[in-house]
Amino acid sequence: MLWDLISLTNIGSLKAHKDEIRILEKGTNTLVSGGRSMANDSSVFVWDLRSSNPIDELEKHQDIYSMKVMPNDYEIYTGTSNKYVRYLNLKDKSLCSNLEPPHLDTVTSLSVVGNTLISGSRDFNLRFWDI
Repeated sequence: MLWDLISLTNIGSLKAHKDEIRILEKGTNTLVSGGRSMANDSSVFVWDLRSSNPIDELEKHQDIYSMKVMPNDYEIYTGTSNKYVRYLNLKDKSLCSNLEPPHLDTVTSLSVVGNTLISGSRDFNLRFWDI
């Protein structure tokens, strides 16, 4: 549901996931949600905040636990249950790469400091990636 924070009224909803949503990230002009994927469902959805219209569905068959949308609005990093940090490019709507080596368990957190992406996992490790 979308809420007007001044009047505290419901102004609409963005429904896409058929199962749970685990994470929301706001880009400059986008809202990106990540969640659980069942069957052929998408697990990452992107909306244009200026129009509330869906832009795209990405990442079939992945359970997303963490996400980072870069300020340019088209680079997205996701942390998945299959131990990978994945780089998605919204401009050409592609999975560009899995960052190697993977973690040993689910990637539960992502953060960016300068040009470094930091991933945290249930394997009790942090990984630092030069992006």
